[in-house]
Amino acid sequence: MHDAKVGVTEIRVGDGTEDFCVGTARNVAVGRAVPDDFDNAELAHDIPDAASLDAVLAQPIPVDLDGEAIVEQIARGERDRGPLAELLNATIDVDGAPSNALRLVVDTEAWMGNMFGTMHGGVIGTIVGAACSLAGQQRARAGQEYRVGDLSVAYFRSPPVDGSRVIVDVEPLKVGRRIATFSTRMTGPDGTLLADGAADIHFR
Repeated sequence: MHDAKVGVTEIRVGDGTEDFCVGTARNVAVGRAVPDDFDNAELAHDIPDAASLDAVLAQPIPVDLDGEAIVEQIARGERDRGPLAELLNATIDVDGAPSNALRLVVDTEAWMGNMFGTMHGGVIGTIVGAACSLAGQQRARAGQEYRVGDLSVAYFRSPPVDGSRVIVDVEPLKVGRRIATFSTRMTGPDGTLLADGAADIHFR
């Protein structure tokens, strides 16, 4: 549904026969005007060419390593962070993280921008999701698989994409044997709250 100010959209991601992810997006109109020539406008920056990314999947994880050791190795650069984190310029900040939290930092690039010149909401959601996934990995037992079972993101302000840094802190609210729940906060370099969210991690 939608009207002049608010819209709600159902989102399904799948292969045509099976849904892999189902979600809902709630959109609110803001005071920024869409350019009159937007339909004919060219992007002011280059989008990474998938063929040139040369993405390589991270190496298999030994079954005797628990999640805390895996995340520590990623943070120290001893284990690949994976192609998505590579694309996002995402690194784990061990020294700056609050107690009992995982901190992911991302150095922004122009390709992350929307038509207003600030970070696209989909990129914000992806960064928050990546941080929650790493927090889930950190809580996994040796040899245990996990997945992000549910993710919600509330958007407050979109940061510039001028090379400045955004920070996501993920804190556990409750960690059980089968499900862990986390809260997230994304802030700018000056501490401005950009987004917050929550995620459930399912352990298998």
